Amino acid sequence: MMISKNIFKICFCVLLMLSFVNVKADGHAASLDFSEFHYFNVTNPLGFVSALDKHYASDCAAEWQAKSGANVTLWQISGSDVTHMIYVGYTNYEKMEIGRDLFSSCLETAEMLTTMNTVTNPDDYHNVIFEGVISHNPPKGIHKFYAKFDINIDSGMESRYAEAWSDLMEGQAEQLGDSHYGINRVPFGNGFSTHYVYFGGNSLPGLMSNVKSTLGSKKYLEFVEEVGSIRELINTTLVQFVKAFPARRK
Repeated sequence: MMISKNIFKICFCVLLMLSFVNVKADGHAASLDFSEFHYFNVTNPLGFVSALDKHYASDCAAEWQAKSGANVTLWQISGSDVTHMIYVGYTNYEKMEIGRDLFSSCLETAEMLTTMNTVTNPDDYHNVIFEGVISHNPPKGIHKFYAKFDINIDSGMESRYAEAWSDLMEGQAEQLGDSHYGINRVPFGNGFSTHYVYFGGNSLPGLMSNVKSTLGSKKYLEFVEEVGSIRELINTTLVQFVKAFPARRK
């Protein structure tokens, strides 16, 4: 089977990410869960989703997810130079190792990546590993929308930023209700940003109400004064749920 140079690059990045182990930054206590974001500039959305569906339907993918517990979701992105994002999440590092071996052994994986090379702009592909720093109100299901703020935090200043952010959020807790919100660090792929802050919601009006209320509060002005010299806002994106490929199948 002939696979293009770009496909080898994508496959290598995917497998490399599955092999990383836990890293702590700045001494700040974090929830130690690792996940992956794979970013694509999709030129043929139907072909892209079809490739994911075909892979998900394969026996090899079913075994990969059953034994590793890998949960996969597809998201559409607005406000970025990429159009879609694939999330892959594992519960622990033993499962990651199992997942890496099984994922790389699937012929269907190579076929999926080959197809993706034809329905995306491969040069725009990139990926990151992220881990949780703070997470409030994680949903039982999947929120439909997320506002994602990519930021750079100066080296050694994560704890200071997190404490200031937590103080801001405490003042907004009642307004935020059941919104999922938090901070994630990016230990790998941080050439784009070192961290990101997010707000989730089941409706776009509700999400935007929460974001505007937070950014328009007096507490936010105090927050900016505290962290303005140690953080840089890179970009803000709207992330919308498209489809789930859960590890537990019906």
